[in-house]
Amino acid sequence: DYLFKKLFKSNNFFTILDADFPYLVSEYIQHKIIWFNPIFFNDIIIDYDIVEKIIKHKFKNFIVFENINKNKSVKNIKHFHFFIKKYKVKVQFNNEI
Repeated sequence: DYLFKKLFKSNNFFTILDADFPYLVSEYIQHKIIWFNPIFFNDIIIDYDIVEKIIKHKFKNFIVFENINKNKSVKNIKHFHFFIKKYKVKVQFNNEI
């Protein structure tokens, strides 16, 4: 399966990637997906506490959710969406030297 090989080429437990088809949200929100390798997690329940702990190691200010089955475009690989707030950076230059 193409998607499986793309996500888990290093035989890793999970992969975090930018969403290939991000939801229409503010430009200050980044849409990512955490994918869980079914070889390791096929029969294991993955709850929000586990997902949040993994995400917290790398990101702050996020929300996470899992689509209900009928809304999933990929049903055979467990995954959760999460949104991260990107901060606006205002740069102001002073022309005086």
